[in-house]
Amino acid sequence: MPEPLLEAREIVKSFGRVHALRGANFTVFPGEVYQPSRRWAERGYSKLSYFHEVDKGGHFAAWEEPLLFASEMRAGFRSQQADNAA
Repeated sequence: MPEPLLEAREIVKSFGRVHALRGANFTVFPGEVYQPSRRWAERGYSKLSYFHEVDKGGHFAAWEEPLLFASEMRAGFRSQQADNAA
């Protein structure tokens, strides 16, 4: 099993697509400084399980909109479970 720090360094070095073992989940919050597009997320991650743009929240979404943040986390995990079951 590779060391996490070394694995992270390799990802940073490559600046390419991240080949994830599990699906990546993205929720885009409107108040966040950087808002990646779906296209960017799909190009950046080999397994994009979940992508959703919400209408509330910002950089501190878990604090600002805890119910929305929790529902997005659950939706992302459900999506990953569905991908793993298929």
